[in-house]
Amino acid sequence: MTANLKLKRLLEHCVKNDFIYPKECLMDYNSTAFTSFNFGPLGTILRQNIIKQWWKSVCVSQDNVFPVENTLIDTLTMKKKRKNSQQKQISLDTLQHYSSVYNMVQGQLPFGIATVKTDFGTDVTQKETNKVLYNSPQYASMLLYYFVHPRNEKISFDFWKRHRIQWWKSFADNPSNFTMGQVRKEEDYTQLDILYSFPWGDDTIETLRNYNEGFQPGAKMTKTVKKKRSRKLAGVEEDPNATIATIPHMFETNAVLERAVLAYLLDACNDTNGKRISKRRKNDETLLLNLHRKLAPYTVALSTPERPNQHIQEVTRQLVQELRKAEISVLSTHDPRPIEEQYERYSGMGIPLCLTLHEGTLDNGLLYMRHRNTKIKEEIHVTKVCEYLLKFLAAD
Repeated sequence: MTANLKLKRLLEHCVKNDFIYPKECLMDYNSTAFTSFNFGPLGTILRQNIIKQWWKSVCVSQDNVFPVENTLIDTLTMKKKRKNSQQKQISLDTLQHYSSVYNMVQGQLPFGIATVKTDFGTDVTQKETNKVLYNSPQYASMLLYYFVHPRNEKISFDFWKRHRIQWWKSFADNPSNFTMGQVRKEEDYTQLDILYSFPWGDDTIETLRNYNEGFQPGAKMTKTVKKKRSRKLAGVEEDPNATIATIPHMFETNAVLERAVLAYLLDACNDTNGKRISKRRKNDETLLLNLHRKLAPYTVALSTPERPNQHIQEVTRQLVQELRKAEISVLSTHDPRPIEEQYERYSGMGIPLCLTLHEGTLDNGLLYMRHRNTKIKEEIHVTKVCEYLLKFLAAD
């Protein structure tokens, strides 16, 4: 399957399975060339799972990185100001939180400010319709500004380069498709891009910027904060060697969520041998998605016989309640189709595991657990399912 054909089939599959809905078409629907879209249930959960893992990576697991949020009005206002400013590449609405975070850490370096914000790009042209989801009039930026002592600038930037590329690869089925680009030196910063091998070629999914000493927004902000603090400490002599006098060095990492969604969807069906394509009927192929368990819209799906009796329905209901109480995402919708077709449907949604209840479950408590990647089915007792799934999710 060629790269362009894979992209076309993937987009058709995503529309069919409620990942995305097209809004505006520049060409006929059969070409799947739409430039504006909404996210459906599965696409929305996938987005939220990516954001959750990003927060965990840059904020929860790091020292002194603090989350902030801005209203859309702030974003639009700051964007207008930025047009006539030298700081065109800087997210001014995010950096307005610098003073409060600086005071929160008592001027101790390093510290960071992280946010997920809505931003607006340019309209997609007719020539760019093959980049649907990649280029979008509206997109979400997963943004981190990190401030370090100037003497630690190189060590810290090297850390974030490794940390970010490893994060992308950790959820990939084909990690080699995620690479680092060439270092580019601009007037105000040095930029390094993280790339994904899209059907049209390697393209950027995240940018990392190391701002030059002469272009450090933190310098002015630090002096302002220090001046305010001096007023509060009137009559108290400040230590000239204290950390508060240090002008921090600034890094920026900026990942676009929509590009992450497209990259991981392409990565999930990246099998040129067709191992994830099954023919249910002639001329009816279903694309299967090998999404990482921590990104998949649901961890597990419940399948039942075509005509489940009342007792099986009750066991299913109790099992679903137990899983949801343990915060395990589960899809449980009665599907009248044969079991094998249910498996195929759930694999097409990227769900890693499928539980099958049958008549024997009522006698011995055993049910089948089918693994999406291997298609292997194993028996497990209904009382052990929750424990198994929690370990499955906790594994690296």
